[in-house]
Order: sequence, then structure tokens, then C-alpha cells
Amino acid sequence: MSSSRLSLSFVVCALSVSAWAQTALATREDLFRLVVSGSTCRQLPHGNRTLCEYKVGKLEFALRNEENGIYNIAFRHSDQQDDFYAVHYGGCVAVVPGLGHPRNYEAEYVAYVAPQNGRVYRDLTQCKAAEGP
Repeated sequence: MSSSRLSLSFVVCALSVSAWAQTALATREDLFRLVVSGSTCRQLPHGNRTLCEYKVGKLEFALRNEENGIYNIAFRHSDQQDDFYAVHYGGCVAVVPGLGHPRNYEAEYVAYVAPQNGRVYRDLTQCKAAEGP
């Protein structure tokens, strides 16, 4: 094989690996940012209540913090067949990849939302330690 052909093969291989590396491994931080960017929270009239709404791809859910530490979780659309879905896990809402996701993420590709305050957390321990608004 000529050296120019070998060099060209090496460059094509290196570019392929580089492109794969850029798209192959989505991180927990990526999902955290995705959930944060898809969230909105607002104060509700009449008392110390908040409503937070979340949209990540087709996934939609809402948290309403009532007075006295009571909260409601409404899963408006959460389907395991989609890119993302949500489940109630360990006292938090866990956003996880569904079967429709391209499967290019690290093992701990999950974000957690605390019903107590509507904030998004990177890990379950932080979420469980969350306090009200």
C-alpha cells in the first residue's frame, strides 16, 4: 500500500473515530441541562404554592407544590417507547432514556427532579436532600 493511501486511510479512520466520540456518549450533565432548559416554574395565587412544568422531547410532566409539604406529580406524557420517560423513584422524579433513544449515553444517564422545590439535580442523593421552595 502506498504511503499516501495509508495516510488517507488513517485520516478517514481518525475522522470517523472523532465524529463517533463527539456523538457517542451523552453524559449526565447533558441530560441535566436538557431537563433544566425544558422547565418552567411559577408561583400560584392563593398561598405558598408553585407549579413547575417540564418538557423533554415528547416527555411532559408537572409538579405542584401545595402548602404543608404536600405535592402533586402529573405525568402528562411519559412513554417508555419515546426518547425519554419519567418515573417516581426514591421520592424524586427520575428522567431516563426510553427505548426510542439512540442509546449513546453513559451508564448513569439520568436526571432527578425534587417535587419539594421543582429543582433539577444530577444525582438522587442531592434530590432526596432537597428542601421546599
